[in-house]
Amino acid sequence: MEIRPYQIILWVSIRVGTAVSRPFPAILDVGHSLNFSIKEEQLRDWAGILHSALKEIGRTTLNNRPVFLSRAGVGLHRNLKGHRDELLATPPVPLELPEGIVVHPRDDLLSPRLPLLGLRALVHNRLKAIIDGRKLAVSINKGFF
Repeated sequence: MEIRPYQIILWVSIRVGTAVSRPFPAILDVGHSLNFSIKEEQLRDWAGILHSALKEIGRTTLNNRPVFLSRAGVGLHRNLKGHRDELLATPPVPLELPEGIVVHPRDDLLSPRLPLLGLRALVHNRLKAIIDGRKLAVSINKGFF
């Protein structure tokens, strides 16, 4: 997995029922209009969840083509201040995603390279993201819009 310059990396986990995956990286993409998108093989390899285990709850359009929405929870993990890849030993912050997540099929050439957490997830959960370009730091907290 290659993290490119100027990508904001967050650590997330997927919850299906009572099962919660181990944390894995996702990109915060405020240009992504959906909650969360992940490739089918990343869901399997990183989260240990088969796409067939998720319940389909709807459909939407992404990049002018239909995609399925699946029921799954996403948890946002806190990292140690100043350390992108060191996580605090605290439970993840659960994100409410009533519209579900998108799981891109293996043969989808337009799927994101890494999982994406979109602006819709931040807005729906009333989170405030602060990007400090001088310090090269990002913080996400409960906010009031």
